[in-house]
Amino acid sequence: MSNEIKDHGITVDQLRELLCFDPETGVFGWAKNWGGKRKGDPAGCLHPHGYVVIQVLGRQHPAHRLAWIHVYGAWPSSELDHINGIRDDNRIANLRAASGTENNGNRRLTEKNKSGFKGVRKKSGRGWEAAIGFKREYFYIGTFRSPEEAGAARAEEARRLFGPFARDK
Repeated sequence: MSNEIKDHGITVDQLRELLCFDPETGVFGWAKNWGGKRKGDPAGCLHPHGYVVIQVLGRQHPAHRLAWIHVYGAWPSSELDHINGIRDDNRIANLRAASGTENNGNRRLTEKNKSGFKGVRKKSGRGWEAAIGFKREYFYIGTFRSPEEAGAARAEEARRLFGPFARDK
């Protein structure tokens, strides 16, 4: 296996030489003084999308991917999922390899949601509709009297489709 991290031009050894990582806290720090950085200072900043990013050798990298590489010595073969849904929580225990579909199953409830449940919306005069998207398909689950009933039906279907990646809210 190559020591090169994908096509980003940085090796695992270079990464470990420049950055130290605490898998318990998910925090990176600079391992040595270089390029204006001081040994021991925290590395990275919060991206507008909520992820921590770190500039290493002229390229910006998502910290969760660097954490995976730092611990396991290889670039993840798939996407990485933050189990608790918190994008800047890069503890290694909070990261898992995931397909795009699995990662989508673990998305949080959006701010636009009015029902309080993922995949549930009010249908004028017809109650509450539950639906779910999976592998680029949309599945209608049914119409229910309350958002709680619709949410429970959608959550059950999510667990069936997404397994441990299913998130209710």
